[in-house]
Amino acid sequence: MSLETAFLLLAGGQGIVLSVGLMASSLRGNRGGVFLGLVLFVLSLVLLNAWGMQSGVHRSMPPFWLVESFLIIPAALWCFIQSVTRPGFRFRPVYGWLFAPAAIEIVTESAFYLRGKLTGQVVRLLDNSFWLFFTEILPVLAMGGVMVFFGLRAWQLRQSAGLSAGLAALFGVLSGLTLLWIGEVLLQLPLFGYTESLLIGGFVLLCFIACFRTTFFTAPVVSPEKKERTADDDKEWQRLNHLFEAGQAHTVARITVESVAAELGLPPRYVSALVNHYHGANFSHFVNSYRVKTVVERMRDPKERHKTLLGIALESGFSSKSSFNDSFKQHTGETPSQYFRRVQTGPES
Repeated sequence: MSLETAFLLLAGGQGIVLSVGLMASSLRGNRGGVFLGLVLFVLSLVLLNAWGMQSGVHRSMPPFWLVESFLIIPAALWCFIQSVTRPGFRFRPVYGWLFAPAAIEIVTESAFYLRGKLTGQVVRLLDNSFWLFFTEILPVLAMGGVMVFFGLRAWQLRQSAGLSAGLAALFGVLSGLTLLWIGEVLLQLPLFGYTESLLIGGFVLLCFIACFRTTFFTAPVVSPEKKERTADDDKEWQRLNHLFEAGQAHTVARITVESVAAELGLPPRYVSALVNHYHGANFSHFVNSYRVKTVVERMRDPKERHKTLLGIALESGFSSKSSFNDSFKQHTGETPSQYFRRVQTGPES
């Protein structure tokens, strides 16, 4: 085995392991890990496919190249860019259609491969001009469009919150890869050797770092003071308030911004930014404002008069008497006892 072949095998195998690690890291809060993992998975298959052909073992191996669809790369990369640069981004079912062309390619290639195995009649789909455009040229064009989008988003980040070193490095590597891809497919230049070198020396290294530093490719969160409100922010703020007003989320004593964010399907830092922007205080103050409001409403309800003040406070989400007293006075300007006596003696002035 030559040194080049050994490098292809090593890099391809490492890429597969890292792609699985990145996908799994999304379960630990690494936003975008699954999408970047998909990109790395396809590129790793490219290296393994090259290794198989150069080493002469390609025919004796399972047909893993059937899932090597280049159409996956631009779709997954777009989702990755959105997930790490837009705090409120959530993968919606409609985005699944971005991966439909790749699914069509994989199913079609697999069907013709099985047909060839069963009948002995091999059909070269790439001899069909439409299939050549669909599987070879279309991914390059889509990748070019996604990279333009990536560049615009990177420029916006640089002007506002700042562009992280990870995103800048990833943009550089993918830009080089896209240019080589365009030269090879559209201009018919012999550039695959350079593509191999770039994949081995650049992209795999970046993804290896990202596997251990889950925030390596994450864009800084823009503080509320540095950005204008958007329609999405207004909508998410309404959803957040509905969770407390209708869902009574504040009655959970140990509620955290992480648990609320998980309930809404939003990043915790984005929820904190929403609260800071719209409420003008931190998350704890926001939660306690709902708790105090609930206590006041129940104190004024004749059906609740048989309960103690502390009992109402604990049922409203406060975890202790001291935290209740401090929060109540902070929000109303009175101690709970003072307010309670005033409510009992007559209507509030």
